[in-house]
Amino acid sequence: MNQSFMVVVIYEIHSRLAFCMLEDNTWTDLGVNEGYCDIICYENQLSALTDNGLITVLDFRSPFPAKIIRSSAPVFEVDHCENFPRNKFFTQSYLVESLGGLLLVDRIVGYFVNSEGIAVDEYDLLSPDDMHPLVCPYCTKLFNVDELDHKHERWEKVESFGDRVIFVGGNYSMSCPFVILKDVNRILFTSPMIAGIRWMRITCMAVMISTNST
Repeated sequence: MNQSFMVVVIYEIHSRLAFCMLEDNTWTDLGVNEGYCDIICYENQLSALTDNGLITVLDFRSPFPAKIIRSSAPVFEVDHCENFPRNKFFTQSYLVESLGGLLLVDRIVGYFVNSEGIAVDEYDLLSPDDMHPLVCPYCTKLFNVDELDHKHERWEKVESFGDRVIFVGGNYSMSCPFVILKDVNRILFTSPMIAGIRWMRITCMAVMISTNST
């Protein structure tokens, strides 16, 4: 049995998808117009999360990747919670595999925070009451985690993940056991923003594909 692999990337300012096979020397654009915020290799398929919360599954075992639309993910809408108005907060979402399940992790971040860690409007940081704005005036305030129920094709809220720890970031996210402490139930993250500016990044995911030898 031959084995091959490919690399799938999110690229360009519009967050498009492209892939390159091991035997190819060029990149192929997947021709989809949705903006993508995260991708993951899950169950030997590519799961891609769009900016508007749609999960797209791409099966690379066909000559050209077959597109399968999965039900919309329950992306945390900051406008639906009075504590997180959209003008002060944004949501960054990640796909994470944990114990064979697929998690959706939403990170709610304040654009600008004062010296007490309270989200404010940008101009408030320059008022006489706060003459020393933070170098990086933003702050992560909340995480929301859901897990995909494959049988019913719906998402269920996760209240705890026990002694596991979740790492999320702009390039790759993962879950692993943490044996030093019990009931860790923590999320560690890297931040893609400095001084309120989102850095454009390229997200790479290698997908291993097995094919029968001829």
